[in-house]
Amino acid sequence: MADPFTKVPVELSLIILKAVPDLASLCSLIQASRIMSMVFKEWYDEVAEAVLALNYPPESQRVIRTLLEIRTNPSATARGLDSLPAICRYLNDHLGSSADSSPLVKPSSRFSAVQTLLYSAAHIQQVSVSFFETHLKRLNSIKPSHLVDPTFCYTEPSQPEPEGLEYELLKGGSPSWVEEYRVSRSLWGQLLTFEFRDFIKANVASDSELWHLGRPVAEKRITDLLQWMAVPDDDELLCVGEYLWELPELTRWNWCSLDAPECSPSTKPSAVAATAGTNGSHGGVTRDLSWDERITAISGKSPGVTSFDQQRNRALSPLKGLSWDPFRRLGFSIWDLERLVAMELLNDDTKDKSTNTDSSAIGAGKNLSVGNLAFTWRSILGADAPWDPW
Repeated sequence: MADPFTKVPVELSLIILKAVPDLASLCSLIQASRIMSMVFKEWYDEVAEAVLALNYPPESQRVIRTLLEIRTNPSATARGLDSLPAICRYLNDHLGSSADSSPLVKPSSRFSAVQTLLYSAAHIQQVSVSFFETHLKRLNSIKPSHLVDPTFCYTEPSQPEPEGLEYELLKGGSPSWVEEYRVSRSLWGQLLTFEFRDFIKANVASDSELWHLGRPVAEKRITDLLQWMAVPDDDELLCVGEYLWELPELTRWNWCSLDAPECSPSTKPSAVAATAGTNGSHGGVTRDLSWDERITAISGKSPGVTSFDQQRNRALSPLKGLSWDPFRRLGFSIWDLERLVAMELLNDDTKDKSTNTDSSAIGAGKNLSVGNLAFTWRSILGADAPWDPW
């Protein structure tokens, strides 16, 4: 098929390139069009800078800038990283809130380094699509129950287990912007983690020194970048990290490759609903918000993590003693408030609940008692979950 951009003026092609919504889409466009590839190669610094500045929040920009610097001049960067304090200073200078705010992509950035950055973005998008397909299938397969008696209260440890009634789950649709961002943020951070560990390994005195920067993730040690990455909770990284280690070995490491993806990512995370066996829709946070407004939605722990901790720590709760691990495997470290409210696993505290009580019809927006919510969460684990509210 003829390249549709053959007759487009270069100036207009440049404007189009700068207007694409993310690096993965930019990768797809220059792979699909020889003309666009030529224009990008001529003005790659301007184009990449425009896409980064308009579509990525500051903490993600700093992670991407660090990757770009390492890939542009690895030998020069390596010479200064010969000790643990030097490594920590480097991370703080590049990933901290006071990091250099100069353009992310400079004329000195090598074209090949910027190109591999686009490849990484495409790999990350492909893994993100796969993550949501897997976790939406898992989530939509659960069969939770509400209390038959919604007025039931946990008042003593010796109470018999109350009766539950399975309800029809309103299955969630495609991921919201908040959910997409949580996964993308974790993948970029883990990519920097793996690349940075390999990069500095030869320069650190010993494995024990390197361990000071590490923490276990899915039975593997990765560099602890949380304090610089502005990730509010390591459970988000754990959720994505565990998924990576579930992948076949070849796939697990291919996503870190600097090579071009085998095929351009044609499926956006927001389009996985049709392949995940879901129905309904899930809008989440719209994309027409400014970054200042967007950042409030992803600057704290996920509502699932927060709610579980609150419910489990009550004096009497059917969640006492239960592990978070099976909920993490269902993606609860990623799902946003809107999805969990629609599935009747959380109340929406932002809305007026004066007319929504446990006696109202089941559906999104229902106001469930604390005891009923705890019972419902426990029911997700099935009949084998222990009953020990003390």
